[in-house]
Parts: sequence; structure tokens; C-alpha cells
Amino acid sequence: MEKRLILAIILSVVILVAYQMIFVKTPPPTPAMPPAQTGQAGPSKPDTPPPVVASAPQPEAPVMDTAPEAPAIPETQAEPRTVTIDSDHFTARLDNRGAVLRSLVLKKYHEDGKGGVELIPAVLPPDFGSFLSLYLPSQPDLETELARLVYQVDEETVTEDRRSIRQVRFTYRRTNLEVEKRVSFPSDSPYVIGVQCRVVYRGQAIAPLVQIGPGLTEHDLVPAEQYQTPPQIIYFDGGSTSTLDGPKVSDEKDGEQMIRGSLKWAGVQTKFFAALAMGAFPEIRTTNRVWSHTAKDGAAKTAHVVSVFFPAGSNAATIPVYFGPKSYDIMSGISNDLAQAIDFGWFGIIVKPLYYALRWLNQYVSNWGWCIVILTFFITLALFPIRFFQMKSMKQMQRIQPQMKAIQAKYKGSKSAEDRQKMNMEMMQLYKEHGVNPMSGCLPMVVQIPFLIAFYNLIDKSIEFWRQPFMFWLKDLSAPDPYWITPVVMGLTMIIQIKQTSATSPAPDSKVQQAMMTYMMPAMMTFFFLNMSSGLVVYFLFSNVFAWLMQKAVEQFLPSGEPVKGKKAKTKKAVTR
Repeated sequence: MEKRLILAIILSVVILVAYQMIFVKTPPPTPAMPPAQTGQAGPSKPDTPPPVVASAPQPEAPVMDTAPEAPAIPETQAEPRTVTIDSDHFTARLDNRGAVLRSLVLKKYHEDGKGGVELIPAVLPPDFGSFLSLYLPSQPDLETELARLVYQVDEETVTEDRRSIRQVRFTYRRTNLEVEKRVSFPSDSPYVIGVQCRVVYRGQAIAPLVQIGPGLTEHDLVPAEQYQTPPQIIYFDGGSTSTLDGPKVSDEKDGEQMIRGSLKWAGVQTKFFAALAMGAFPEIRTTNRVWSHTAKDGAAKTAHVVSVFFPAGSNAATIPVYFGPKSYDIMSGISNDLAQAIDFGWFGIIVKPLYYALRWLNQYVSNWGWCIVILTFFITLALFPIRFFQMKSMKQMQRIQPQMKAIQAKYKGSKSAEDRQKMNMEMMQLYKEHGVNPMSGCLPMVVQIPFLIAFYNLIDKSIEFWRQPFMFWLKDLSAPDPYWITPVVMGLTMIIQIKQTSATSPAPDSKVQQAMMTYMMPAMMTFFFLNMSSGLVVYFLFSNVFAWLMQKAVEQFLPSGEPVKGKKAKTKKAVTR
């Protein structure tokens, strides 16, 4: 989508520049990261950070068949049960069969008013494993056993560094096997879950891997999200963020791939949600498994299901795992590194001020659509000096139009490169005498391009606009206008604006040229904006409206564009020398 937007903008600018250079006869221009900090997710940061990751665990030790038998220990007896953790931000359900995470519902995000967003896929084959299940690559039989065990559950709330942490401890013991997994929920980091594991088998400590996946819930209940990102693997090495779709995970070993390096975090994501393990990982494993199933609409479907396995085998280390929305405000409040999961594109330096400006406005307006309209007004106001310069230059161009036509008529029909160069020099001298910049007509569009792309990335990548209504038929600012009303109106405002600008600029040589400039670019832009987010269309629509109103107001104070008298003869005389 970003490529289509950039292509539309480039083609528009090319049309404007080509018109200036071909029909106005303009001569060609002369060549000429800090360490991550943890804290509270939200506007303010706590005094103490959430759990940090200890040093990387040691590699899994091989099992010694000759190890002596341990004294007989009674096997842990427990009944199957579900532990529910309920907070202001989510409801999590932990299953003591396998000690895994079965459900995590985000309360503050909704799909069609049907309750919170469920991050954990509800239906997957049992052999795919579950979130937070243990992975033992060299001991598949033991891994299968650990996934089937029913663990003893102990719950407690501890106070650590002036914050409360609710802990759920899963334990299992029998002869030659001890397993303990702790899942903690710190109160000051609502979307962070701590994971800690210990496995001792036949007297030897084993460092298991913990699974994030398989995948995340695909929100196929939202038909407007036709560009919804499928579950991806995503990881950050401190310099750049990398993503892997299922098909891109190599088949080195049954769809597995080992990613090595000094990784800051890794996990799985969709367009607006992520599950990311944070730590200094020397390596992670990724898997891609193809699953054929029947979708909710009854159609046969094949999906690539991806998982990330991170090391968490140290008894002293708690690995924080982020389960939540891809909100820049929330993620940057936890860690600046974590916020790199949101890619704002080429103009990220512009996106972030716009993002915080919209969040500030939303505190008072409580409607993201009107926040976009208000911010658009202030952006148009800030760019007004450039538009004023354009309008003033156009008036000056209109005043010297007779001299321009006289120069063009003198060299009309000549195909000589030398005559063409002379004409350009005379036109440039004319512009210089009257202080006219022939390229000023393109300047407002060129300056607006970074803001247009920044708004596109802001609305397309920010969950704050997901499922947020504006007014009337616009029920989701992150989705296209279902009836194409706003893109069509936007195209009409472009036609009106071009016609008004043409009234103060040199007239083209023919009605065909006039029609091309008046209708071609608006039609092209309308076509490209049909399937873009309605929030972006609202920005561009009101940008045109505000610019047109300001232009009408300023025209009352600019001098008229009546032709200059007494200069025509002088120009002709200078030309005939």
C-alpha cells in the first residue's frame, strides 16, 4: 500500500513538473540507539523497571543413560484446573495440563462490539503445542510427556521493589524428574508476563526453550481489513527489525530455522498485536508449519502457522514477554527497543510528533476523526507561507504573460537547439526582472508529500485508529470508505482547487492541456485513494478544503494580475538585438 501511495504522489508531481517545463517553457534547473529502559506501559513510567533478563542460559545438556537412579519420589497428584488472571487490561487463562497459556483477551480493544480481542488461536491441531509450552529438541519423548502432565498449582502475590507481582507456580515431581514453571504478572506493566522455567531430569538440569505461538489470532471477522498482516515472526537485533512470513522460514529441518545474534527481543505479530519475548538472546528457533483447515465461513483454508522458541532455562532468570497491542505509546513506555516493532517508514521523524499531537487532542475531543481534522488545519496553517508564496508568484506570472507569449512566439516552429537555449535564457531573464519563480506552483505539493506519507504510515500502523468511528458511515478510520464517498469528494476538491489556481496562472496553449491538468491528476489520486484508510482520505480532503479557503481569503489582499504595461515593447527590442 505504501508503494502505491508513493507511486501516486510521484506521478502527480511528474505531471505538475512536466506541465511547467513543457507548456510554461521553464528552463531546466542548474545541477547542482541507547540502552533499553523498562517501565510502566502508559503515559507515566514507574520508579522501578519490570523484570529484566539475566544472562543467556546454558545449552541443553545431553541425558546420561548411565546416571544413577534417584531415590524414589511420590508422583505429583493434581486435578485439571484453569487459573484465571483478571486485570483492567486483560483476562488470561492458564491451564495446568502442560502449564500453558490457553487464552488472553485484551479488554480495551474490540471487534465489532463483540468483546475484547483474543490473542491466542482458539482452534489448532494439538500437536502444534500451545503458548508457553516447553520445547526440548534433543528429547522429543520427554517434551511430549511434559506437555501432557497435570501440574500442581500454587498462587501467591509478592511485593518486590514497591510493586506487587501475582505469581502462578506450576510444579511436578516424580522419580528422576522435577519441573517448575513460574508465570508472573507485575502490576506496573499490564501487558508484560514473566516466564521462568526449571527442568531437572535424571539429576541433570536441562535448559528448555519456551514457545511463543503458534501464530496469533487472525482477525478474519473484520472484512474491511483486507490488508491484514498474517502472523509473522519478528525480531530485533538492536539495529534493525526483521520479519519473516511463514513461507520465508527456511526448510533447514522440517520448517525450522535458527536465528543467531545479539537479539533484543523476538516473537510473533499480526498487523496490530504482538507477543514478544524480551531479553539478550544469543539465538532463537523459528518454525513454520502448514495447517489445512476449514475456516469460519466453511471454506477450505491453508495457513502458515509460525512460532518462536526462546531460551528460558535459568532458575534465576525471569524472561518478560509482551502480550498486547502494537501501540507506540505503550511499547515505548516499556522499552525504546520494544517500540521498534512498529515501523513508521521513511518519514518516522514526522510521524512521531503527529502521533503525540493527535493523542493530546484526543484527550479533549474524544474522536480520532475530528482530531485528524483539527491537526490538518494547523498543518495547513503552518504551510501557509509556502502557499502564499505560490499564490503571489502565480499573480506575477499572470502579469508578465504577454511578454512570455511574445518570446515563445518569436521562436515558435524553430527546432534549433541554439534557438531553444536562447529562448530559455530570455525567459529566465524575464523571470529574474520581475522576481518570478516558475516552479512555485509545484512547491506546495512537494512540501506536502512528507506529511501525506507520514499520515499514511501513522494511520495504517497505529492501533489507536483501529475500529475507531468518525461520523455517519465511517465506522473504522483504519479501513477504506465502504461507499467511496470521501475519495470522490476529495477528487472534486482537487478539481476546484486546480481551477482556482489556473485562474491566476498563465493559461495553457489549448483546452486539451487545460483539461489534462484539471482532471487527470484528481482522477488518478481518487483512484489510488479508493482502497486507502478513510483516516488518510479525511486528512487529504480537509487539507484541500482548508487550503482553498485560505487561498480565497488571501486573494482579496494580493494585487491583481493585470498584464504589465509598457514592458512588452522593451522586451521585443531586447530580443531583436
